[in-house]
Amino acid sequence: MKKIISILFLTSILFSCQREGERDYNPQSDVISETEVLNLEEIFFLLNVKTSDSTYLVVKSIDSIRLFINTTLWSVCSSESIDTTYVDKKTSGNRWYSDKKINYLVVAQKNIEKPEFATAGDYAEYLNAIHILKPGEYALLIESFKITFNDNTSKRFYPYEYSIVTLEKNQRNLYAGEIELNIY
Repeated sequence: MKKIISILFLTSILFSCQREGERDYNPQSDVISETEVLNLEEIFFLLNVKTSDSTYLVVKSIDSIRLFINTTLWSVCSSESIDTTYVDKKTSGNRWYSDKKINYLVVAQKNIEKPEFATAGDYAEYLNAIHILKPGEYALLIESFKITFNDNTSKRFYPYEYSIVTLEKNQRNLYAGEIELNIY
């Protein structure tokens, strides 16, 4: 009788341990690490350029966008190209305009050049350039951008447009919303 009670007791303990393990099993818990933190790698947003007469500029892409997070240069990037063939537009000199808003997608990846390390100072400079953003709110600044017009001339604009973005914990990509730049 003692054997049967012992077997039943051991079986119930094993059964309860097995059920507990099934309920809480996490395949990533096999490796214990507290440094498993994802860092922000890219910021994306929609950009449109409004003119003084409340129309929107139509170009293939917006180039050389200098993007800062707080006071640190994040990236110099360009928008994705769009096909302007089917956009309802008007011509004025060397520019195209539209009454409808034209959004340009900008994907700004962290732009840190990896130099040849000749000294420890070079390596320290490289490490300082890799700033890690902690969760919280940041000021995103579009300092300048360049537009190429129909006659292949280009002009740089300095809108100094700020936008507030919120970074969540372990967020690899950040959507900064729609940003409207005004040029005159």
